[in-house]
Amino acid sequence: MTDYKKCYDEYKILKKKLNSADSDESERLKEIDLLSYQVNELTESDVKQGEEQELESERTALMSFEKIFSLLNDAKMALDGDENYGGGLESVDSASTALQKRHHIMLNMKKLQIRLQMHITI
Repeated sequence: MTDYKKCYDEYKILKKKLNSADSDESERLKEIDLLSYQVNELTESDVKQGEEQELESERTALMSFEKIFSLLNDAKMALDGDENYGGGLESVDSASTALQKRHHIMLNMKKLQIRLQMHITI
């Protein structure tokens, strides 16, 4: 029985090694497949000299557009205001309304002045 146990233990060890070797081989095959795919993609992409710099410049520009958009959005929020504070546009509108009212009052005063002068000269 001891010989059988010894053989069985040896069998389990060898089986583990075989499974490990199969697993390692499987991983190697996956890696080879991935690397083959990447090589094929690079070959087919027909990358030209200086293209990397061009792409980097485009990436930088796109990042700048993101920053510009964010800053424009901040400016819009400052102009529009929020539920607690009127924005710059609301303030400009209030100033415009006040100036229009002043203008109407000044016109009415001018008309009154002209009427008074007409009555004085009569």
